[in-house]
Amino acid sequence: MDKEKWSEEKIEKMLSQVPNPKDNRSIDEVYTRLKNDKRLQDQQPIERKSWKWMPIAVTIAAVLLLGILTPSMLKDSQHQSDQVSESTFMQMDESADELAEVEKSIEEAALFQADKSSHLLLADELDGYIPFQIGLVSRAHVIPVTFLIPSETIQVDFQKENPNSVELYQKYAGQLREEALGFDAYHPFEGEIIAEEGMVRHKLPSNHSYDRSSASIQVYEGTIRSTFNDFSKVLPVQENGDAIEFSQVGTMDAIQINHDRHAASYYKYTLPSGQTYIVPQDAGEFAETVEEALLNMKKQFSDDFESLVPESVHYDVQVVEDTVFIQFKDLLDLSQMNDDEARLMIEGFMLTAEQFQLAIKLENVMQENFGKYDLSEALPRPVASNPVDFITE
Repeated sequence: MDKEKWSEEKIEKMLSQVPNPKDNRSIDEVYTRLKNDKRLQDQQPIERKSWKWMPIAVTIAAVLLLGILTPSMLKDSQHQSDQVSESTFMQMDESADELAEVEKSIEEAALFQADKSSHLLLADELDGYIPFQIGLVSRAHVIPVTFLIPSETIQVDFQKENPNSVELYQKYAGQLREEALGFDAYHPFEGEIIAEEGMVRHKLPSNHSYDRSSASIQVYEGTIRSTFNDFSKVLPVQENGDAIEFSQVGTMDAIQINHDRHAASYYKYTLPSGQTYIVPQDAGEFAETVEEALLNMKKQFSDDFESLVPESVHYDVQVVEDTVFIQFKDLLDLSQMNDDEARLMIEGFMLTAEQFQLAIKLENVMQENFGKYDLSEALPRPVASNPVDFITE
């Protein structure tokens, strides 16, 4: 039967065949029988063993377990805490580094903005760059400017670190967008520029335009001096190398590029675009001494040039060894001057003295610092003037 397969129908059929139980006894009869049944009479309850030691044991076990687990838990917790702390400190360090980088970037940006208003370059500002100096032209005046070429570009273009001014000129002069910078279209020079025997030769075609007037000759010589100032002289010659004559002056001698021969005082020059530059005035007196050149800066020789020294500022000049001391007669408070005005005056002094390879020291000035300059010491000698963006074709 156990092996038979039961179905709901079979089960229901079998259940229907089971007789219904019937009890014909009265209620009283049933009650009397139950009352006399000894199995249902009261008996003393069987006392079960009480496991009173269980809570104590559980407590002891719990304590022991806690004793075992706590160091491990604390160790894990400490490890996690150490990890969190280490992670937190690492994040704090990283955040501090990032903040320092941001602050450094802000400072560099601020310094960069401040330097953009400067009209000269110091030696430490040339790190990573090679200066390409050239004389640009505006309204028959020569404006010496400096293009900063990245050292990487120089290395690619020349396969060496320090090309001379002739090499730089041959490579980049034809690429300059002078008019985009507000200057006249003047470069590259007509003819061929070559360096040989320690000097520069300028081979000119017969129809060159540099001798049309005395003014054009002056501009030509000015651009030559401003562009090839790492050579001692530049000799204009015919294309075959023979001496050349300029219609205004006759046979041309070598153009001397010698700072000791004479020097012009520096003045402010403004392009028609409104851009200002510090330039050696070509319409004034040439000085034979640095004292004369610095004192001439207060004189006005041309409407095209503006003195860098305010009329109310007076000073004496004294040279001691390789430093020029500029002593202001009255205590000079630079805060009473416009920042640009004060900067132009200081840098004009520096550039004028540099023509004699001398540094300057300002005396009787209220401030000890101004912009990037420490006025408590002799100011560094500039290495270039009028930095401009390198805009090429």
